[in-house]
Amino acid sequence: MGRPHGVGLALMCAAALTFSGTADAAPKSPRLQTYGKFTPGAAKKAQTYVTTAMTVPMTDLLSQASQLKAEAMLTYGLGLELGRAPATREMSPNERARVQAVFKEMLILYVRAKDDINLTGSETILLDQPDFWILMARSLSFRERTPSLYLDNPDGSGTVITTDANIITASDGKQYSLVGQPLLDASRVSAAQSCVIYARAEARMQKVQTLDASAAPHLSTEKLSEYKQSAKALGANARRFGTDACGNSNYYKAVRAYASLNLGKLGLLTDDPSALVDLIPDSE
Repeated sequence: MGRPHGVGLALMCAAALTFSGTADAAPKSPRLQTYGKFTPGAAKKAQTYVTTAMTVPMTDLLSQASQLKAEAMLTYGLGLELGRAPATREMSPNERARVQAVFKEMLILYVRAKDDINLTGSETILLDQPDFWILMARSLSFRERTPSLYLDNPDGSGTVITTDANIITASDGKQYSLVGQPLLDASRVSAAQSCVIYARAEARMQKVQTLDASAAPHLSTEKLSEYKQSAKALGANARRFGTDACGNSNYYKAVRAYASLNLGKLGLLTDDPSALVDLIPDSE
């Protein structure tokens, strides 16, 4: 009964999602409220990030991300958001330990100033979470001038004490921080993240519309039909806002098609051979 339960969960989650917003403002649902604003120009430029997330091997992206390359951190997170398999699955124990060390140091930086969280080093699950990498990419900045204290000594000399609490050093010696001016343009990051979220959301809603009743025997015909109608409406809204976030309709459809290949458990469910996905016409 594992699969039917998964269907119900996926459908209920889908029905709970709401999409609203404009091209220059983040949608107001809980899932999307922190994405930030983006402009049409930023959406066009963000296509480079999304294309990289769909085409470059995940192992390459994660390798670069672990070296604190902001674009790689972003595109690796976008790849995970699109349903690609985490590169950690193919890593040796030593490689994973190296990435884990970077991840833990970054997480400590992020929570140090605001939360009293005791990190144990067992939070490896976050390595495979897209939000973690996108958030880090959104926040990463070059090291700013290190704060210092000048202490007067009795002999008239002074001692400079530097504080490196917010600094992380990459393997190439460059130093970064999670405070200060971000390396990546926030508008482009928001557009790229919104583009992949909406594209995958509609791909999933398309799948829901084609489910055969045998894939959800615990649902009545009426309830399954209700879920499919909800999926239709949610998919239409995802397309509406996703087209803006992706820059244009053709690119959005390309991202959606890619996302449809990586739907996870939902993609394994039986299709109704007579089902047709009822979509509103594309609009440029």
